[in-house]
Amino acid sequence: DAAGNYVLIRHANGEHSLYAHLRQDSLKVTPGMEVKAGTPIAEAGSSGNSTEPHLHFQVIDGPDLNAARGLPVEFTGLRDDWLSMQHRHLRAGDVIEQQ
Repeated sequence: DAAGNYVLIRHANGEHSLYAHLRQDSLKVTPGMEVKAGTPIAEAGSSGNSTEPHLHFQVIDGPDLNAARGLPVEFTGLRDDWLSMQHRHLRAGDVIEQQ
């Protein structure tokens, strides 16, 4: 599967958030579990169609990864050094944090 090891979270409004390419055996949630902001769900990895460890995060309009359409995401409450992304959509090439 292209997404590799992934978690799909259904939101109350019918949207879903996808966290893909997660490290194998790192999931911290189980199907049907209620999660809230800040709940650890897994560790980033390089599973599926991936060449290096990273997190693929996407909000989509349904649970079918092949048919769902991507939806815009707006981040708020970011750290001061991330304010350039406050109240705007992330763009390809944005670096959230470098190690």
